Amino acid sequence: MNTRITWELLEGARNLIKYSRVKKGAEVAIVASQSQDESLINALVIAAEELGAHVTVIKSRGRYERAPFPGLFEEPARVVQKALLGADIIIDAGMGGLYGSGGRPMDRRFLKSARGEYGAFYIRSELLTPEVMASEFGRLPCELIYEIGKKVVERLEKAQNHVIRVTSPLGTDIQYEYDPHGIMGSYRPLNMPGDMLAIPGGRVGLNPQHGFGILYAEMISPKVEPPHMFLKKPLKIVWEDNWAREITGECADWLNETLDRADKNARWWGESMFGIHPKSKPWGYPYGHMEVYYTGLHSRPDTLHNALGHSSGHGKVVSKVHIDVFIHNQTVYCNGEKLIDNGHLVIYDDPEIRTVAAKYGDPDVLLSLEPMPDGLFVCEEG
Repeated sequence: MNTRITWELLEGARNLIKYSRVKKGAEVAIVASQSQDESLINALVIAAEELGAHVTVIKSRGRYERAPFPGLFEEPARVVQKALLGADIIIDAGMGGLYGSGGRPMDRRFLKSARGEYGAFYIRSELLTPEVMASEFGRLPCELIYEIGKKVVERLEKAQNHVIRVTSPLGTDIQYEYDPHGIMGSYRPLNMPGDMLAIPGGRVGLNPQHGFGILYAEMISPKVEPPHMFLKKPLKIVWEDNWAREITGECADWLNETLDRADKNARWWGESMFGIHPKSKPWGYPYGHMEVYYTGLHSRPDTLHNALGHSSGHGKVVSKVHIDVFIHNQTVYCNGEKLIDNGHLVIYDDPEIRTVAAKYGDPDVLLSLEPMPDGLFVCEEG
């Protein structure tokens, strides 16, 4: 296991710690799985202690380490749960050390007291390996991401008609209404005590309402263990009033069976989300850890995923499943104007965003997205 701490690794850790609201005298709990890289954990400890925080590292058998054993979905040990009550800031450093920390109330039961009663900030680190922490994704100041997110959300909130249309080169053409007060994602800084935030983040999501159209999906979330992650032929989903009325194409038999086994709400259109981070990429695919490359795909502006099943954010539809299906190089229209143009987030061209970027370097470099690696999103028309 690597124990060497480079300048780049420490800068990535400092970026995360800075935007985690760590300050002098704060009690910081860093929780990680037993297999997490020591250099990554040590970089976080150094960065927090530089600001005068008291740091405690807690290691537990994580979600992926438990996979071969019974009790995969058990909550962490009671000792860990009680320890979190003494923390001002909880940093989940991966890989799955706090595997009950999802967005649904049933998944975050053990954090309820720490956040709701004691006001602890909960940070879900997306810098899951030393490579990612030391990368431009890890080191790009979150201030820039939050300013980009602010601009995107302003466009969504101030639109005269709260309607989104999405098209793609493979023929996707979908449309839905959205509630401007229900915008979700990881696009803003921490606000009030008890907040939960992914850092660096860089995603904006909506709950579709009265959605319709045809989606030609090119990728299925690996978390649901599909027969194939990146499809060679598109998976066609026909939406009618927010319901997947027809599913055909590659992996359709598997998906239909999965949804039919789940529950009555499994075919609901529960989420539509795109990335806004210009330095995100699928690190390590296909041989690296799924959690790492999948997180990298989420935050790219040239990918957009729609979910079948459980509603995210302020959505009220509950299901056992939440299955993300992705498209690539999409164009997103808000109020009839392009928000994303063939995978390019037009907010990157905003003079105010470029001024913020110039504080940290060349805007042309900082706001440029690295091409998708070969072998990903190779789907052809059916």
